[in-house]
Amino acid sequence: MKTNHSQKGFHVVELVLVLVVVAAIGLVGYGVYNNGKKDKADVATSNNIPTAPEVKTAKDLDTASSTVDQLDTSTDQSDVDGLEQELDAL
Repeated sequence: MKTNHSQKGFHVVELVLVLVVVAAIGLVGYGVYNNGKKDKADVATSNNIPTAPEVKTAKDLDTASSTVDQLDTSTDQSDVDGLEQELDAL
């Protein structure tokens, strides 16, 4: 078989090889993208935790205290003292 060295362009094998490499990179990128979306969805779910309402009255303070108690499993005495001071101020 004679090869013509004056030909310009790519062989079919070269083009297929480039196509395979680009497809592999695309598949890896797609997998990383989907995992990132899943992680963001998990974070979005964890952001649905209720926050304490604004305190204007004693009833609001009681509501805030119960919300904090629901969210925080560890009891920190400084939190309790701060809420009691707010209640006394009202």
